[in-house]
Amino acid sequence: MLQRSGTLDERLKDELVEELKNGIGIHTGGAIASSMGPPSSPIVLSTGDSVNIAARPEAQTKEFSVPLIILDYCCGT
Repeated sequence: MLQRSGTLDERLKDELVEELKNGIGIHTGGAIASSMGPPSSPIVLSTGDSVNIAARPEAQTKEFSVPLIILDYCCGT
């Protein structure tokens, strides 16, 4: 995802005021995934505690200026 955003950033450099920045938060656990909308352009959603918990370190990537945060719970420590 980080490599792709760099490619997209380069392609859109004349249209963007700032470069694109991605943040990734990784947590493990169950989630419910579903597809909504028409078959030609479905929207895939995931919900659940694990998704919500992963959103917190994802938000912290901006605070720490890092692209990825993995919770130690995922590493078995």
